[in-house]
Amino acid sequence: MKSRKFLQIGTLLGVLALTAACSDDDNNTPLSPTSTPESNVMVIHASPNAPGVDIILNDAATPAVEDLVFPTNTGYVPLSSGTINVKVNAANSTTTVINENLTLA
Repeated sequence: MKSRKFLQIGTLLGVLALTAACSDDDNNTPLSPTSTPESNVMVIHASPNAPGVDIILNDAATPAVEDLVFPTNTGYVPLSSGTINVKVNAANSTTTVINENLTLA
């Protein structure tokens, strides 16, 4: 039970570290009506006592990230801005330890 709590806390920290960053675009050109704003997101596995995790976005059949282990990260990945559902599962498992909707700016 204690290791599951570490997994939840550590994974939650990793998901909270999902860093939504605005584009570092210094020009003030407005977006065209056909362009979709993007956020740059990084997932960090921040729990040394937790097993690897799979990250599932919007209930996709295939994880966006598989077997992310401490202390690695995904690097910045561009995702469409808006609300996204993020599930964190123990690697190679259907056991969901975090299920949250996040708003990316």
